[in-house]
Amino acid sequence: MNNRPVVADLVDRDEVVEALLKDRLRAGDPIDIRAWGYSMWPRLAAGTVVRVEPCAGSQVRAGDVVLFERCGRLILHRALRVSRSRLLLKGDACADPDGWVLHDRVLGRLAHRSGDQALARLSPRLGPAFG
Repeated sequence: MNNRPVVADLVDRDEVVEALLKDRLRAGDPIDIRAWGYSMWPRLAAGTVVRVEPCAGSQVRAGDVVLFERCGRLILHRALRVSRSRLLLKGDACADPDGWVLHDRVLGRLAHRSGDQALARLSPRLGPAFG
């Protein structure tokens, strides 16, 4: 019998937290997260705590701010256009869109607030000024 202690491999804490958040959303539970960065300014300032509700990509409408996964990172950006299988996403303060994202990459969306649809229309014009 081996009495040596078991040493766990080191894991990236952010990866573990993101995995737990994704699991909660997929289970149908809303999550509260702190936004970081400035890509969604003026809608979301860095440090703002937001509630993300579970949502399938097929339920997203233009103007919704969605949480999606790209290259192992969770990102909150606005849907500018919606097709049957994908979304064109962009941070409000970014000059360029993220590109098209498949519906299955969407994990949830922020609760609707007045002005979201108007910001979606303005977003392409805001980007160069604030990107």
